[in-house]
Amino acid sequence: MEIIDSHMHYSNIHLFKNCAQNKSKVLYNYEGLISEFVENNIVGCVAMGVSETSIGSFPDTLAPNPMIADLANRPDFLYTCLGINPFGLRNNPDAIMKIEEKILDNKVVGFKLYPGYYPVTVDDDVYQPVYDLAEKYKMPIVIHMGDTFCPYGHIKYSQPLTLSEVVLHRRNVNFIVAHFGNPWVLDTAMLVANNPNVYTDLSGIFIGDKEDVLEDKNKPVYNNIKTGIAYCENYEKLLFGSDWPLVKLKPYIDFVKKIIPKENHQQVFHDNALKLFPALKSKKS
Repeated sequence: MEIIDSHMHYSNIHLFKNCAQNKSKVLYNYEGLISEFVENNIVGCVAMGVSETSIGSFPDTLAPNPMIADLANRPDFLYTCLGINPFGLRNNPDAIMKIEEKILDNKVVGFKLYPGYYPVTVDDDVYQPVYDLAEKYKMPIVIHMGDTFCPYGHIKYSQPLTLSEVVLHRRNVNFIVAHFGNPWVLDTAMLVANNPNVYTDLSGIFIGDKEDVLEDKNKPVYNNIKTGIAYCENYEKLLFGSDWPLVKLKPYIDFVKKIIPKENHQQVFHDNALKLFPALKSKKS
């Protein structure tokens, strides 16, 4: 089965490099990505754009708009959701113009917002021009929801229900709640079940190497995710994502295969990503 990783990273971020080296034990560069993708028959991926202007400054209020995937030697099968720095939107009147110019890059397939990392709610007026662009270019918006991969997250901004009014008023935009909103899994499941334009990805539920994933499967979050999936009752709304390099790919793929019925693997691991990111093409297409 061919796989599309709809949520991963390929940016020069110190936290990612540190986790890759010390926790997930992956080689966080072009060679490491190619090796893991070949091993697991991954034919395409969507990298979430994020930047830091100095080592360790992520989440960086000085980061440029848009934030991109900026590691060296970008693979042809890697596409990008443009990361948005809300402080940069407020402070730079040309920011939206620069974001729109970048959309013309045929490797751009969507947008990524980072509430929780940035203390700005998704219904803030600063994001309205981004939603306008998403509607104009028919591109989805991936939104970080749930816990943050840092000890200084503004967690109240990343509660999934903060998205409820936005998705009601922006029915022509598709939204993807990242990480199933973990630990607010049932809140995310309710958003997905009740709104035709809301989806969720299964990235970042666990981080680490094979041993970490096996150990974490014994923790309550494993059953929480299964309950959330059951509540959604719609496998067309779920996308496989890994959050690489925060996790080694093979054990994470095995984890997702266990919580998704086999008859729905093709949808979740491949077809749903092509539906939401129509510009994304696999290497064989």
